[in-house]
Amino acid sequence: MRLSSNPLFVGFAALGIGIAPATARTLRIDAATIAAPRFSLAGMHVEADLVDSGGSLRIEAARVSVPDAALDGRVEWRCELRRDGDAQVCEGPVRVGDAREATLSARVTHETIAIGLRKDDTRASIDIPFGAGVISASARKLPAAWIEPIVSANWHGGDLRSGDIDVDASFDAQHRLRVRYDVRALDLATRDGAFSAAGVDANGTLDVDAGDTSAAVDARIRLAR
Repeated sequence: MRLSSNPLFVGFAALGIGIAPATARTLRIDAATIAAPRFSLAGMHVEADLVDSGGSLRIEAARVSVPDAALDGRVEWRCELRRDGDAQVCEGPVRVGDAREATLSARVTHETIAIGLRKDDTRASIDIPFGAGVISASARKLPAAWIEPIVSANWHGGDLRSGDIDVDASFDAQHRLRVRYDVRALDLATRDGAFSAAGVDANGTLDVDAGDTSAAVDARIRLAR
């Protein structure tokens, strides 16, 4: 299988997730590596012991690195699940390395497991299906610096200064990645000072297919007044 060189695609293609029900009441998920611009995770293990009234959940990662959120280190998190309608849920504090606490949450249903992370105004989540299906992820108020590697690779001499981003992404069984993005108040400039812009808003979609090294982009850009 050929992989696109686009960093966003590589981030999802590197998931390598294996899902295996150990027993009728136990779910295990393992991911060797998850990598994307300004984010990496290695040695992830998720294990849920489910009972009708709730159960327990354990999430471990050998290393989580998110430089722009000052997160770098090992994660070990356990919580007691409680019944919430047709799902089993839990939420609690988590610490990555020496960083101050963030909030980790989980929601387990018959079809999926969703894991969310919240720190200050930044939120991120991933929804993983049991068996075949679409992996979806979302993030809110990401610092613009998170897409700086993509910008640098495609705009030589360009630089991002500030702004924040909302992202919704999906990755299907045919290895097709779709990203919807919404960028607000972006400040950017060339390093030689020949061009600069402030308060740029943009939104659009990015589609990448594993069988095609090209990417289709639909974008709308507006300069703030």
